[in-house]
Amino acid sequence: MNYNMNQIEEVSLNQKNIRDKTGLPIKRFYSVKMQCQICFDDLTTNEDEIFRTNCGDTFHKNCISKLIENCLKERYQQLTCPSQGCKEKLSASLLPKLGFNFQQINIYFSAQLDELVIKHQNKFSCCPTLGCQNIFIINQSGDPAFYCEFCTKKYCLRCKSESHPQFTCEQFQLTKNKENNEREFKKLVENMNCKQCTNCGAWILKEKGCNHMKCKCFYEFCYRCGRKYRHPDCKCPLFDRDNLPQP
Repeated sequence: MNYNMNQIEEVSLNQKNIRDKTGLPIKRFYSVKMQCQICFDDLTTNEDEIFRTNCGDTFHKNCISKLIENCLKERYQQLTCPSQGCKEKLSASLLPKLGFNFQQINIYFSAQLDELVIKHQNKFSCCPTLGCQNIFIINQSGDPAFYCEFCTKKYCLRCKSESHPQFTCEQFQLTKNKENNEREFKKLVENMNCKQCTNCGAWILKEKGCNHMKCKCFYEFCYRCGRKYRHPDCKCPLFDRDNLPQP
């Protein structure tokens, strides 16, 4: 026999009322067939195949396990009863009863801590190091310096960067941006096979011709090894094989 949603809710409500008044568990009142509120198939009387949550709703054990497993993978901060009309928070004590291991349960508690930090950012913070799980109470004295006892790294909590006691946050960010720009520029010129003049530091790109280079500062050097032109230690050929002059 199939029931529409209103009938299911009415039966569920009646059973909960009986349970609340008598203190007896719901399983004693299976006079009407109930449906799993996840797959909507009829529930069986086999205790090994059904599972009751802390709010009293009953589901197929396999259904509720798969649902919670997906919620853990998505790092849900709260697990709530999936029964229609019930928003009761599921107790974490149900997880080991459904066969979830310590690592899976830890993921759930970790997600709850993340929610706590987000909601109370003026009181709690987490270590900026990737993968570090240290969550701590913010020092209300106003000192932004932070030493993580988990990963042993030092940070400035004001700008969420590595510690910079000799600079203000603004000065440090300018320095950091400059270093990043220089690093990216160096990577670019190296990929283009540019060479730097050892006298003035200017970057030079050779598209063709010999390895004898003359910089704008009038310094002459070998493009291959960087030594001064005609230096006794320079054994490089004047022309590379790919740049031999054509007859």
